[in-house]
Amino acid sequence: MDAEEVIAKINSGDDKFLETVYAMNRPIFVGWFRKRGCPDDRISEWYQEAFFLFFEQVRESKLSKLDASVSTYLVGIGKNLDRQTRKNYWEKNVDKQGADILLIAENSGEREEEDAPPEATEKVKGALKKLGENCREILIMFYYRRFSMEAIAARANLKNENTAKKTKYECLKKLREIYKNL
Repeated sequence: MDAEEVIAKINSGDDKFLETVYAMNRPIFVGWFRKRGCPDDRISEWYQEAFFLFFEQVRESKLSKLDASVSTYLVGIGKNLDRQTRKNYWEKNVDKQGADILLIAENSGEREEEDAPPEATEKVKGALKKLGENCREILIMFYYRRFSMEAIAARANLKNENTAKKTKYECLKKLREIYKNL
């Protein structure tokens, strides 16, 4: 059954069909997220939410046509829920220094996705603690506060913008080295 038929039947109010669609697509959704190591309780929660959002979009006529299968659409919603869950985790559980300089983990080749695993986060926190105060502040100004090199030079009492760039580079190099050795 193609996506348009599914949408039409859902709009007709066929509750039994809705249960069938829910049951048919669940194994595909669960399998996709299990392959990526997501916990089962989270997968179940995401599936229920994804299916509810799909159903709501169909009923409110926000979704009348799909270019993909229903299961692909549900997995797409699940990916967004996963991304949001990870973003909320970082905002709630990781201090600003660790969360905002996670680029270090990326640059060390340890991360493949937007969100680092908790072990990488702990390594970044540990590396930041071992880094000198001046270097830590320069990296925070650049990566977290998005200061320009000119502003960093002024705040860190450096000679000029080029000195700030060189200092930031050296600090980042030190942080990467500390990170790799943890």
